[in-house]
Formats: sequence, structure tokens, C-alpha cells
Amino acid sequence: MTMNIIEKYQQKGRLYPPDLLNASIDDLLQVKLLVDGDSSNIEAQLVEARGNAFRDRNQYADPEWYKNATIAKKAKGRLSQMIQLEIGRKRREAYAKKVQEDSELFKRKLLRAMDALLTPELKQKVIELARSY
Repeated sequence: MTMNIIEKYQQKGRLYPPDLLNASIDDLLQVKLLVDGDSSNIEAQLVEARGNAFRDRNQYADPEWYKNATIAKKAKGRLSQMIQLEIGRKRREAYAKKVQEDSELFKRKLLRAMDALLTPELKQKVIELARSY
């Protein structure tokens, strides 16, 4: 059984670019919310650690934890940005496809209207004139 992107992120805590390619925009938006929430939680922990360090005279309880948390925050930020870029790419693709479909539909409707209103000779003249532009 294959996991969707949300389950994969929830189980592993990370995603890779190929994971994003087959996901829907809705799934990407959902996983982006999870990633941004995790990033906010890490930031809150870092703020608390900085506050405690200030109170305890610049002494972090665990410098290694602080370093790892900072790295994790940056990684979550990069992942969020990567997801946002993929969402944008998918939206642009969907828009281009819709424009193409709308254009094809308009052409078919226009030809039907021409069939209904114009003589075959006049229709042919209109088509030839349109091709010359």
C-alpha cells in the first residue's frame, strides 16, 4: 500500500522533491500546514530556550539540542518553500490547461455558429481570412 504525502510526512517528518510531484494541490496545502505548524513549534521552543539562556546568563541547557533545533527549523522552512513552489507550478499548469481547453471549446462553438449562420462559401472565406492573420 502506498502512502499519500500527508501520511509520509507524519510518519517520517520529512519529504523529498519526488514526493511532491505526484501529490494534489489539496494534499500539498495540507502538508504545508503541517510543516509550517512544526516549524512554529520548533521556533517556540527556540524562543523559550533563548529566554531561559538570558535568564540563566547565556547558558543553554543543551547546546547540542539548540544547534539541532536550529537546523531542523531551517530544514522545515526549506521544505515549506519547496512545497509552495510546487503548489505554484501545479496551479500554473492547471491554469494553462484550462486556457487551452477554453480556447478549444470556443473554436468548436464558433465553428458551429458559423455552420448555422453562414453559407459554406462565406464560412470558407472567413476561415481563410482568419488564417492569414
